[in-house]
Amino acid sequence: MAANSRRGRAVALGLLLAAAAGAASKPSDVVRFTTRTEGATTVIAGENTDQWWPYHVLVSFPSLDNMAPSVRVPGRFVLPPASRRDLLSLVRVDASRGTGFRVSYLYGRGDPNAVPDGAAVYLFPWEHGTKQRVDQGYFGPTTHQGMRALDFALPEGAVICAARDGVVVATRDDSNTGGPSARYDGDANFIDILHADGTWANYAHLQLRGVFVKPGDRVTAGQPIGRCGHTGRASGPHLHFAVYRAAWEAEGGETIPTVFLHLDGKTVAAEAGRTYYAVRPGGPAFEARLAGRMSDADFEGVTRTATATGTVAVRDDKVDEKVFLWCVNGTDADQQVTVSFDRLKGFGVSKRVPYTRRVPARSEVYLLSLTHTAGGVATYEIRFTWRTASAR
Repeated sequence: MAANSRRGRAVALGLLLAAAAGAASKPSDVVRFTTRTEGATTVIAGENTDQWWPYHVLVSFPSLDNMAPSVRVPGRFVLPPASRRDLLSLVRVDASRGTGFRVSYLYGRGDPNAVPDGAAVYLFPWEHGTKQRVDQGYFGPTTHQGMRALDFALPEGAVICAARDGVVVATRDDSNTGGPSARYDGDANFIDILHADGTWANYAHLQLRGVFVKPGDRVTAGQPIGRCGHTGRASGPHLHFAVYRAAWEAEGGETIPTVFLHLDGKTVAAEAGRTYYAVRPGGPAFEARLAGRMSDADFEGVTRTATATGTVAVRDDKVDEKVFLWCVNGTDADQQVTVSFDRLKGFGVSKRVPYTRRVPARSEVYLLSLTHTAGGVATYEIRFTWRTASAR
């Protein structure tokens, strides 16, 4: 090779960004790289063409012949939205020899240098004063392996609200396709919102045309941003929610834990199988009714007047993941009532069954409760008998 010759070959590789349920595949030309020669120096530049996302870039050299990089390699760089900058330079070491190099690029969304705010508190992403259940939690067995993500059981069309202030950086709402298998992974409608600390929230499985915001919009916590749907990989309507931080070596970023504002100004870490109210600071007062705050002890001494019906019935009061059973004696005599179950799956029972108690005439009294155990289908079928109680 002649002493003044130079050769170079670039191998451009993009980090996979489809790990999240709602993340779109990254266009291959969002980040562009160029090289230019300035005497004995080769300069490598990067350009981020995305208007809203910052991108991080790793530059490495599978081979480097008689050229010294200006930074320690692999070089790590952050390109702000809609920016271009020189990343590094390669300088000929021995002027009497030729040069050569092969360069590779890895890049992904976000700034890994940003430090997540450990004190950040999120709002549950639905309307103030309403409650929803967590169907799948962190590292869940269905689609959350290795992810700190939450699936909220919002119904089709329910309004989704921003969990935290931020800037909308990406959306999609043109899909009308969804189903339970991996073939639907790329079909979810979604919203990505970038927060002030460099983290971002992904809201996924939205309805067709169910996005109220656009990239560049600034949103505040509690603001309506879309509607829940059933697009992408989903067995039914729900909202997938996860918060990410960028990481140099993690494809698509890393999911991080979140805490949410709940009742009485307290914060909670959402758990699978539990139900939570969305609370917006300054919002109107509402009556909260949560099974997690209710127990047998709350009802044991409660007796209500029953309407005369001439018969006995058992009423099931369903609250979140619990079912509270009440006996209604509409006869004019005290009754000895025994309750059991012809079918019981996925529930724990608060008292040993068959359970028997005396129910006064024309009265409604509490019997027992069922609690849905986490995961799986839960069913019950009540059996009860009664007979006139003997005089005391």
